[in-house]
Amino acid sequence: TDVVAKSPADGYTLLVTYAGSQAVNQSLYAKLPFDSVKDFQPVATLAVTPFLLVVGPKTSVQDLKALIAAARASPDAITYASSGNGSVNHLLAEMLKTEAGINMTHVPYKGIAAAITDVIGGRVDAAFTSVPSVVQHVRGGKLRAIAVSSAKRNTAAPDVRSVAEQGFPGFDVNPWW
Repeated sequence: TDVVAKSPADGYTLLVTYAGSQAVNQSLYAKLPFDSVKDFQPVATLAVTPFLLVVGPKTSVQDLKALIAAARASPDAITYASSGNGSVNHLLAEMLKTEAGINMTHVPYKGIAAAITDVIGGRVDAAFTSVPSVVQHVRGGKLRAIAVSSAKRNTAAPDVRSVAEQGFPGFDVNPWW
């Protein structure tokens, strides 16, 4: 990213980046060698993908309402995995916590694969993760999707209601590349 930021603005050097690094890192790190807003010119959106809120198959939680009720009944007892502090999936769960007025315990991982493995195994209760990374696990019954982060349902998981549909109308997160 730094190399691209310092390259001539001649159209020959491009950066394919993700909302997590481009939009979030500026607020996470005190010193970056570039400015995510001033040093780049967006050219095109290549893709967007919402995130699914998933729980393991062994949990009794069947929907977002039940997850929120469980978190209210036992503050901090419900755990959620992320691919690390400040990641989009971490921030999505924090946004849900704020919107719902609940407390859950964050369990950061060094990547989403290990996090999802632990949700499937029941070692962690829930996680937000991108639709492409888990849709096959959902279809195969290894995970249960209880909400999608975009305002509208996703065609890859049309039966999964959005967080917005489930009582939080302002919740609409659809990260981009």
